[in-house]
Amino acid sequence: MAKVRDARLETRTARRRLKPRRKPYWVRVAPTIWLGYRALQRPPGTWNVGGNAKRWIRKIAYADDLERANGKTILDFWQGQEAAKKVARGEDGTAGDRPHTVGEALDSYARDLRAKGGDTYNASRARQHLKGNAMLTTPVALLKEAELKGWRDALIAKELAPATVNRTMVPLHAALEAAADGDQRIIRPTSRLQSATAGAEKRQRQSAQAQRADSSPDTARTSRAAATGSRWSISE
Repeated sequence: MAKVRDARLETRTARRRLKPRRKPYWVRVAPTIWLGYRALQRPPGTWNVGGNAKRWIRKIAYADDLERANGKTILDFWQGQEAAKKVARGEDGTAGDRPHTVGEALDSYARDLRAKGGDTYNASRARQHLKGNAMLTTPVALLKEAELKGWRDALIAKELAPATVNRTMVPLHAALEAAADGDQRIIRPTSRLQSATAGAEKRQRQSAQAQRADSSPDTARTSRAAATGSRWSISE
């Protein structure tokens, strides 16, 4: 792939002209992947990768503002581009440090269920209903309540039965919880999902005149669902 040009960042001389600031000077080096140079009060500045269209940011190395690039801890502009793409794509051996997306959380949850002999059908159902949705590539740590509500409303608009909506959303809940267990950067997503699901069955009853769904599951049922892939209902 051809190298991306940016006169502001290509040379140390050009970078010295940049005003120091906390926000990096960005250049897109691949679809959804950005390389950013953070100009500091005292050089050297740093190269940063912005993955998933800059929805997550990570420092990757120092810029060669004062010393010759060594290809590892000090990079020139061209090396920074390649490093940014590798980090964003998980090809640098540090994929565990990259914030996991919702799609990756669902895949990991399904693998865990399979290893434990659980039912992966509902996990697959959730992924199927998220196909083409930007939520799949959203880092779990950045997932917003509005996104969950939008997805829920889209399911309701399809006139799915209340039980079907529950079976679709529950594995997502379990996958997000599992992701939070393994990444301290993630604020517990439970409240966001419960808030997003609030009123889902009520809306469906009004539109489809469905019978009242089962009451909210207790903690034990929730844990069992996460461990086995079994089905349980989310109440309003």
